[in-house]
Amino acid sequence: MPPAPYLAQAGTAFLIPLYPGLQAEHAAGTTGPQITAANRAYDAALHAHQTYTIVKETIRQQILESIDPTYYDVLEDATFGYADVTVIQLLHHLETTYATLSADDLELNRMSLAVAWTPEEPMAKLWTKVKHHREVAIAGNEPLTEGTVLRLTLTALELTGLYTHAIQMWRDKPTNDQTWINFQTHFNHGDKERLRLLTANTAGYHGAHAATTPSLITNPTTTRHTPNFQSENVNLYYCWSHGLGLNAAHTSATCSHPTDGHQKNATLMKHMDGNSRIMFGDRTPNHGHNRQHKPKPNADE
Repeated sequence: MPPAPYLAQAGTAFLIPLYPGLQAEHAAGTTGPQITAANRAYDAALHAHQTYTIVKETIRQQILESIDPTYYDVLEDATFGYADVTVIQLLHHLETTYATLSADDLELNRMSLAVAWTPEEPMAKLWTKVKHHREVAIAGNEPLTEGTVLRLTLTALELTGLYTHAIQMWRDKPTNDQTWINFQTHFNHGDKERLRLLTANTAGYHGAHAATTPSLITNPTTTRHTPNFQSENVNLYYCWSHGLGLNAAHTSATCSHPTDGHQKNATLMKHMDGNSRIMFGDRTPNHGHNRQHKPKPNADE
């Protein structure tokens, strides 16, 4: 750190603890307490110097080991290698030579904010991601405005297909209330409500499943038509590749257009990291899909 911000942070200037040399002989007539105090002062100075030296060397080795030598071998001495290269010299060389962000880097950083959010992650990770992208933009001298951050992050949430109600409520807010702080509070609440409803629906599924007639459960010819979930007297069926839908003939076991890694034994309660999409008449493939592969569209969805 430069001296000024270090002073502001630590409250005192940083002084490199120099080697105190060999301890001098105590002067004639020095008392016992004086000798003890002098010994302690010398030991403290020596310890501070040794600690500083060890930490400095450790950090230097961490830099040399974690970064490809291609990026700093210009600093290598033919005889002494990197023995005389300081941590400050290494960092300064790397920063000034390679840490400059191009216009393409900054645009990619900006657009990455709009990449679909993965709802399996805690919402706090989304806020951390946004914070990181804003810091990168600041480092590139092109800070993102709050309006840009709000718009792109809202797009990331829209692409999940799981926050429709919360998004509409956000859009209905007065413009003056649409701040980044309010945005986080609003969608933290929206995500908690989504999870609450999901838990409630799952509990409802257990009750509906327990009330299912024995013939429907035990008859092998109708096993694939057993609903994975029931809501408002509507039976729903789960497919690992495509999610939860209305088609009784479309389950994990019977899917005719499986995606890579398809799990035939997957059910809603044992989804095996499958698709979390709910297909209520939406024929758009991969809407709200939570994996990298894209499911093939089914005509029967």
